[in-house]
Amino acid sequence: MVSKPLSHLFIYMVLIILLSSCALFDTGHTTTPVDPEKQTGSETNNDNTQTSAEPPVSEYPTLEQSVWEVLSGTYFYNHGFVFEQEDGYQPVHAIGLGKYEIDAHPEDTIDVRTVEGALQLTIPKPEDYLHLTQAFLSPDREMIVLSVTTESQSTTYYLNPTEGLVSAIGEGDHIEHPTWAPDGHCIAFAYGTEQGETIAIYDLENSVITPLTEESFNNIVGVKWSEDGSFIDFVIKQEDNHYPYCMVRYELENEALDIQYALSNTEFADWIYIY
Repeated sequence: MVSKPLSHLFIYMVLIILLSSCALFDTGHTTTPVDPEKQTGSETNNDNTQTSAEPPVSEYPTLEQSVWEVLSGTYFYNHGFVFEQEDGYQPVHAIGLGKYEIDAHPEDTIDVRTVEGALQLTIPKPEDYLHLTQAFLSPDREMIVLSVTTESQSTTYYLNPTEGLVSAIGEGDHIEHPTWAPDGHCIAFAYGTEQGETIAIYDLENSVITPLTEESFNNIVGVKWSEDGSFIDFVIKQEDNHYPYCMVRYELENEALDIQYALSNTEFADWIYIY
């Protein structure tokens, strides 16, 4: 017969063993809920290896992104330089633009070829040529407006590769920041005058430049025609550390100018790249 103290000790030992077993079982199967706001963006595969989730892709390139990301699209916009890791900023002498390639590497010419390599146009290179600056495909993706920077000014060309047509817009005039009308019949741009710059339109049919305003502005850095064709926006560089740009709108029907708002560097980059 077992004494009471020993029987009590036996019962206590059994209870301790049972409780320990339950604790071990729970520890091996309990999962901790994951707060979705604290997830790190990594995923675990079936083989228990972790892979990083794809980073979000910006819908439009910004100034911090490489300009080469937009070279194969319908337009190319910058100030004629791209950043190369080893050599710093380098001038642009070649642009891929839709189905065309513009190559200014030849000594005396700027060549326009198809992506397959067929030569379409040859443009005599200005004697004081520095680099390519901007290029835009027309809405039907068949014609090109191209700006070239020289030592003295910016020269803009209208190109029709299909018909073999090359035309310097306002030969001898300072023209930059071209933009196509939605119907493809006209091109607007910043037009240099003795007083400064203004906005003007070039009619492809009659090859005539028409200034839109008598007002002159300093340092126009971008021009864009609205999608519905009713107005032209242009941006002026101003001396303001927080908002260094000012947008101005020209209403074509009313022939009226209206200052819109100031832009930060990031806002200007978003505006100019949404084309």
